[in-house]
Amino acid sequence: MDPVSQAATVGIPLEGMARLPRRLALFIVVLFVAVHALLAFAGNDSGLNVLLTAISLASVSAAAVWLGLSRPNRLPMPRTVGIFALCAVAAIVTSLHVSPLAREPFAHWHLGAITFVLVVFAVRGRLAAAWLGYLVLVAIVAAWAISSGLTAGDGVGLVLRHAATLLAATLFAVGLKRSHEALTVLHRERTQRAVVDATAVAAIEEREAHLARVNGLARPTLDLLARSAELDDELRAECLLVEATLRDAMRGRALFLGPVIRAARAARIRGVEVTLLDDSGDQPPGELAAVAAAVAGELSVLNSGRLTARVLPADRPVIATIVVEATEHRILMVTPAGDVVEG
Repeated sequence: MDPVSQAATVGIPLEGMARLPRRLALFIVVLFVAVHALLAFAGNDSGLNVLLTAISLASVSAAAVWLGLSRPNRLPMPRTVGIFALCAVAAIVTSLHVSPLAREPFAHWHLGAITFVLVVFAVRGRLAAAWLGYLVLVAIVAAWAISSGLTAGDGVGLVLRHAATLLAATLFAVGLKRSHEALTVLHRERTQRAVVDATAVAAIEEREAHLARVNGLARPTLDLLARSAELDDELRAECLLVEATLRDAMRGRALFLGPVIRAARAARIRGVEVTLLDDSGDQPPGELAAVAAAVAGELSVLNSGRLTARVLPADRPVIATIVVEATEHRILMVTPAGDVVEG
């Protein structure tokens, strides 16, 4: 995958935006249990009521702990069903000893506690699960009201105000998701722009370095030509060496390295015909230093003949070949691991 495509896949996980630090999540869960324990036992004095209230509190607290300490992206269906079942137990057990018409300030504390659990589902992006849980709660409360001689509408009225709380959490989750999508787009565009800029800067720097090397090779000879009235054999030989080196820079770009340049020049002075070719395109091999060392090593021992070194495309089983035509004909191959083997 090219850098731009790879950058396009980078984003900010939505679950990470809704995830709290573990200590903060633990603090909120403990605070939830403590507050609802205070509300649950505020007006209970009967032993039976205390027992049933304790069961309700334990159920909804277990649901809150299970949900609060779970990672946002780890809420599989069995766990979701289990949390809803605990909330349903809390609602049903409370209905066994509390009347829908109870006037105590916190008689129906369990409805707010269950709604809080559903709000956490909504904030974490599980909107369908949150509203499904709310509908189950409405059904339980409606059945509770009917069993107490009231209408289903009276029961719905008990949980209707909690729908506003869940709606606010839903709108918050939707806004969070849209913000996440906008941030992801901005992050992708910024990353792509940075990749393009970095690529352009690297290309400019490589071009300037290449021009500097070519200038360092050609300028002394050009200056010498400008000052000389006659082109003698020595100057002509130097011009041919410079021409061959410039040809290496264009055709053997990946091999245009210091050790290879010096070895090729020395070999040409000794009469060796040197050809350097680069077919790797924009994907030079990772073990290019091993290729350069092998080419320089072969050039240093040749006194005549011909050497052709070629860097191969990236999809080949070997990364480079070195063909030596001297007193004996040899073909050397450089593997992706940097090993030199004779073919």
